[in-house]
Amino acid sequence: MVRPRSVSDDQILETVRSCALEKGANFSLDDVASRLGVSSPALLKRFGTRDQLVFAALKPPNPAFLEDLEIGPTRAPLRAQLKDMLAAFTEFFSSVFPCMMVLRESGIAWSKMSCLKDAPPTLLARRAIHEWLVRAKAAGIVKADEVETAASALIGAVIARIALDHIAKTPMKHPEQSAFVEELARLFSRALGTASAPATRKKKKELS
Repeated sequence: MVRPRSVSDDQILETVRSCALEKGANFSLDDVASRLGVSSPALLKRFGTRDQLVFAALKPPNPAFLEDLEIGPTRAPLRAQLKDMLAAFTEFFSSVFPCMMVLRESGIAWSKMSCLKDAPPTLLARRAIHEWLVRAKAAGIVKADEVETAASALIGAVIARIALDHIAKTPMKHPEQSAFVEELARLFSRALGTASAPATRKKKKELS
């Protein structure tokens, strides 16, 4: 049998991830150990508990697009900027969503994992979008007032589509994903590029 330390942490995590995505939250650590040529206790000795091992394998990375959001907006048209933003969201969450669902099915609480310092990627993305929209409004690129609601709607539209496709087991192919992003960018650019209508007071009915 291969000695435990001849197997790297990355190999272990990749194998755990593969088994989890193939078989769901109730996959066997014995199956993982067998594929790697080690024992189950050796895996736990390396990572601690089963939850810690599963979390380390399935936790999503910090979204790479956050850095781009932090330096924006630019002088490019709003629709083009939204298209780039939504394309990055869709690509990222399409890849990590299945892992996030297995984590949820495993009953592993995000807040209890001491190895994680950051918030879930959905919250990080929503926060970054909101801050981007605030800056875009200050620059006159965004006209609408409801930027907080818009931030939730932007990330929600992407997550909802990916979730529905995941449930139906019909993930978007590249041409379909491009069309989806284009339609969302057009929709949100129209909504955000239009000034919010002023609130009007309802006239009180005259008493007869």
